[in-house]
Amino acid sequence: DEYFPFITNDGNTIFFTSRRNNDADENLFTSTRPRGDWRNAEQVSDFNTGNNEGMMTMVKDGRRIFFTACQRDDVLGPCDIWEATTDGQ
Repeated sequence: DEYFPFITNDGNTIFFTSRRNNDADENLFTSTRPRGDWRNAEQVSDFNTGNNEGMMTMVKDGRRIFFTACQRDDVLGPCDIWEATTDGQ
């Protein structure tokens, strides 16, 4: 399953949530299209954990993202919305 896509302002990067099989957790994946063709998607490095992460949106400045994270000790429900900063690349 792949769902909740988000395309960056320049239209050349996509982020999406993926669950690769029924036993897998949800993770955030990304793909780019530097010359018009989309590359194979890869997990976002240094982001995913053994728990569920996904459904993100990026603030227009490209420096902050909001995403869901689940099964954490410090969440108020099964999932919460989290904020992270990026290196903008």
